[in-house]
Amino acid sequence: MTVGCGTDRVILVVDLTGEKVELSERLGDCDLRYVLAGGGGWGYGDFQLDPLSLDYLTRALNEIDDALTRGSAWLALVDAMLDARLGPERLFDTLTQALARESDEQLANAMLGDLSTVWWRFFTPSMRQERAAQLEAELRQGLERAESPSFKAAWFRHLRSLAITPETVSWLRAVWLQEQDVPGLVMAESDYTALAQELAVREVSGWLDILDTQLERIQNPDRRLRFQFVRPVLSSDREERLRWFLALRQLEARRHEPWVIEGLRYLHHPLRADTSAALVRPALEMLVEIQKTGDIFFPTRWLGATLNGHGSPQVAATVQAFLVEQTNGYPPRLSELILQNADILFRAARTRAFQD
Repeated sequence: MTVGCGTDRVILVVDLTGEKVELSERLGDCDLRYVLAGGGGWGYGDFQLDPLSLDYLTRALNEIDDALTRGSAWLALVDAMLDARLGPERLFDTLTQALARESDEQLANAMLGDLSTVWWRFFTPSMRQERAAQLEAELRQGLERAESPSFKAAWFRHLRSLAITPETVSWLRAVWLQEQDVPGLVMAESDYTALAQELAVREVSGWLDILDTQLERIQNPDRRLRFQFVRPVLSSDREERLRWFLALRQLEARRHEPWVIEGLRYLHHPLRADTSAALVRPALEMLVEIQKTGDIFFPTRWLGATLNGHGSPQVAATVQAFLVEQTNGYPPRLSELILQNADILFRAARTRAFQD
């Protein structure tokens, strides 16, 4: 257990053998700021933050000078949001403030991943519009501030995946056109490919030409074939995207499973969640066939790619209804996989039900 006493950290070994543990004598005149039951990284369980700790950590996370303790505190805050004890807006504010000062690259990468989850799954579209300029400014500043190439790449990767304002999307387009450099960042072919795909999903001006040009840029034959396979899902034409998905009912179309997973991620991209929601049920209905004909990990990846772009109560209800209907003979393992992969969806839907 780690206890914040003023600016100091006190580490205690505590036996949790009863309903309460008295620590006042061991702490003396501690100026109590926070209590982290898993602060040393050893605890495993649902350690709920008390109101005092929750308030302090959301305001002053970066005042903790130890990266391991900061990481433990951050995980406790994320758990609080997932359990609806902390609103996603407050976690978002804490995150942007903390990232502006976070020097530990590993921890910052984890925070950026959590930022993506909050942004796409717990925020409604209107909430994203309200905060987009702020978020993108923070990401641009982080990109400029990062010193190592790997850290810059992480900031840029999240900037291209989260940006929605016309100004930032236009800047990203200039980067793809190689009219705009990103100081300190070397762009590989895979970076330009991913950027082209993100621009197409956002339907920027000339998105079709961007895809044509990017295909010409790709030199490796296998990567060209993969790009061509995924390309229909990037189209602005809803019917073209539907035809791509329906073709997956044929085993031959699913032969390259990593290609299929990439396509599903773009099919269910959060910016297209409204139109792809109708395809969640058919994807679930294909799961038994996916298990029979694919790699052992394909069902899990299929579910993740299908559900990770969604956070609405409507899609959560679709998944729940499907599970209720699968009674006699449905493989228990698949029911468990659906529940595991839908966990964040259910939590996000519960939160968003009070936001809409």
